Amino acid sequence: MFRYFYRIYDYFDRNIYAIALVTDKQSTPAPDQFNYSFYGTEVAYSYNYYRFQDNSVKELEQSNNPFAYAVIAGKYANQAKNNTEQRFAFKQRLMKQILKRFPLHDEQSRIYLQALFHFIEYLLQIPNDLQEKLENELFEFVEKEGFHMHAEKRDELPTSPTLVNVIRKLIEKGVIEGVDYEDGIKEGKEEGIEEATRNFGKALINENYSDKEIEKLTKLEPEEIDALRKSLQD
Repeated sequence: MFRYFYRIYDYFDRNIYAIALVTDKQSTPAPDQFNYSFYGTEVAYSYNYYRFQDNSVKELEQSNNPFAYAVIAGKYANQAKNNTEQRFAFKQRLMKQILKRFPLHDEQSRIYLQALFHFIEYLLQIPNDLQEKLENELFEFVEKEGFHMHAEKRDELPTSPTLVNVIRKLIEKGVIEGVDYEDGIKEGKEEGIEEATRNFGKALINENYSDKEIEKLTKLEPEEIDALRKSLQD
């Protein structure tokens, strides 16, 4: 955990929220900190730890911790492994809850919203027809609720594919005006899809899928898969 924290912090120079989500039913808690000491050099690193089994969805929905929604997404993913309609319903419910709680016009809540959307996109993947239906329903939801969605800079544009498509619909309908989304929206969508694909590829590698299986499932090129494998070994 500390290794990934340092790499992200060094590369992006941004504040980082780390969370370990444990899916098994072990009775003893996993470590929630890392300590290192060597001849006067010491590192003490603590991170957030949650086990899916510890809380119900209702309890998590009432939590003040934004990443309780990540735990809910994990619960839903386990519950709907073989049911695409159920994954669609769970994904829609979670995204609506997050949009209500974390409006895009506030910088800090925008960070939470985008991180959670990416996590949900990865865990609750659905077929293209249901994805299109989801985006249409989220657009109607945002329009009806009158949420103020705003970003001033290109580097604040969302990269979640779902969120990008919802914002595009809002622009086309005239709900969002005078916001510099259009120049970066295509770029944001492409970056989001590429990131989600790479994360999916890493997950398959961790599950010991072969290169051929990963290539078939992700459409990644062999050299891209090889690079992902090397990145996980560093």
